[in-house]
Parts: sequence; structure tokens; C-alpha cells
Amino acid sequence: MNLTYSKVAVSLSSFLLITICSWAQITVNSSDLPQGGTIYTLQESTPDPLQDYSITGAGVVWDFTDLESTAEVSISIGNIDDAPMLSQLVFNEPLFSADYVSDIYGPGELPEISEMEIELPIEGGGFYNYYQTSGSTYNNTGLSIGAQGIDFPVPFDDIDEIHPIPLNYGDNINSTYEFTVDIPTIFSYHSSGTRTGSVDGWGTLNLPNGDSHEVIRLATTIESSDAITPEGMEEMSFDYELTIYQWLGDGGLPYLEVQAAFGVPFRIRYQGTPNSNTESVEEALQHRVNVFPNPAKTGSNITLQGLDTNSTWEVRNAAGQIYQTGQGP
Repeated sequence: MNLTYSKVAVSLSSFLLITICSWAQITVNSSDLPQGGTIYTLQESTPDPLQDYSITGAGVVWDFTDLESTAEVSISIGNIDDAPMLSQLVFNEPLFSADYVSDIYGPGELPEISEMEIELPIEGGGFYNYYQTSGSTYNNTGLSIGAQGIDFPVPFDDIDEIHPIPLNYGDNINSTYEFTVDIPTIFSYHSSGTRTGSVDGWGTLNLPNGDSHEVIRLATTIESSDAITPEGMEEMSFDYELTIYQWLGDGGLPYLEVQAAFGVPFRIRYQGTPNSNTESVEEALQHRVNVFPNPAKTGSNITLQGLDTNSTWEVRNAAGQIYQTGQGP
């Protein structure tokens, strides 16, 4: 376990509708973190490949009012007393595992490994992360995974310190983590990595439908080396780098979060309601055009159903460059 942080000066960069303001910087405390017994409603949006989400600074107005929701996600955060029974023996037992006593738990996920053509035997809704929110750091203490009808608790060998509490503009994050999931007769999974970042901005975040929040911006890069060994197969290892931009305030979960893999944004989530015209546009498109198979991978033949011979289309890569164009279905 290794965590250091310090106050640093952060310079202003202004390209994303940034305004210099005289408002006070906010501080994120324990009461501003996710709270047990709460369901948070998030909107998912498709990243704009031409948008630079890394831009930040002091006294900024971030204007994301044009985000369009493509899906709505509900995140349920539970009190530790309501966690699965076996997990409470690890994450709610001060006598025998004081270092791992947690306050809340919520849904989690392993990194995407579908390209390895491996399907893990994880029960729906049976994967949880456990968090400490009342100490000097906001920590991920471990996870639990449902397999074979059993809830397997996995305390981290090296607890993942997400950020200090309280969290202020200028704070730096530098921590490590490590854990091993070992499900007998099914698979084992080992992960170790580093978490580095800083609170590099503060100001006002504007979201769709007039939602506005005073926030600080946390930028974190996670570098991980993982290995999975399915029962009866050889170990398969892979590395990944994930950068997460979070606009934090008093909303429990981030008001806005952008995730990027190897520098390419792939997920946006924000709190609030979608733009008023999003649902009607989405509904019309769903009735007019179907794309299958979806999802697809390299080598797939994709059919566009609902297009006529005069319809034109184009495929772009994650950087926004045109990869292929065509006409008709």
C-alpha cells in the first residue's frame, strides 16, 4: 500500500468554453462521496472524437450541455450491513479484518476480456466492489464475485487508495493496488497496477437541461498488468491503461465521468436528465435503421437494415478519421 499526495500549482489551459471566475474552490468530503442506500441515475453518451476532454484549469466553466443520452443506467449503492453474508465476514468484521472494514458496496466489473473469447461464470448482479469512505482516503478494499451459487469475497492484497479525504484542488494521487481472484475449478485472475493523477481544475460544470454544479476535476491514470488462467488452460496476460476524468462535487458519484483507453475516450456518464429531444430522435432512428450484428468485431459482416439504395454511410475510427464509406444496405 503506497499513497502520497501534495499541493501543486496547476496552470490554466483554455479551449473548451472556459471562463475565468472568482468563485471559491470547493472541497469534496466524506459526505460528498457515494452514500449507502442510494440509487444514482446516470446517462450514458457517446464521446465526440473531436473533443479534447483533458482540458482543465482554475475557475473554469465546462460546457457539456450538448451531451445526448444513449442509455440510462441506475447505480445502487448499499450499506455494508446489507452486503452478501460471506462478504460481511471480510468487509464488516472489525475484530478479525480491521483493515478491510468498509462502509458501502456497489456494482463492479472486471476489464473487458471478450476478445480473448473467454466468458467468466459470473452471476448477473453478483460482482461488487467494497469501499471505505470515512477515513483519510477513499479506498477500494476488495471485491466479491458470484460463481457456482457462492459469493466469493476477495480482499485486496494491496488496498486501492482512490484519493485523499478531503479532496482539494492541487492534490496529487500516487498509489498502488493488487489482488487475486481464485475460484476453484473455474479460473484465477491476478491484477496489479498503479493509480496516478491530480485534481487539476475547479469551476462550474454545465450539463444538459440546465443542470449546473460547482466541481473540482480529478484526472487519474490507471496502469495495470493482469493475468487470467481458466481451469485447464494456460495463463493469458494483458496490460491496459485507463484514464478517467471525473468532475466531482456533492453528488455522491461524479457529476460527469469520461473514460479513455490508451488515450481514446470510449465512455461518458453524467448525472441528470437527457436533452429533451434525445428520446424522440432515438426512437425514430430505432424504427428506421437496424445494425446487426451488434456488437461486432473484426471480420464481421455488418448489415444495415432500413436503408434504401440512396442512403449513404461512413465508418470512422476512434480518432474520427473516415475508415470506409458506402451506399445502401
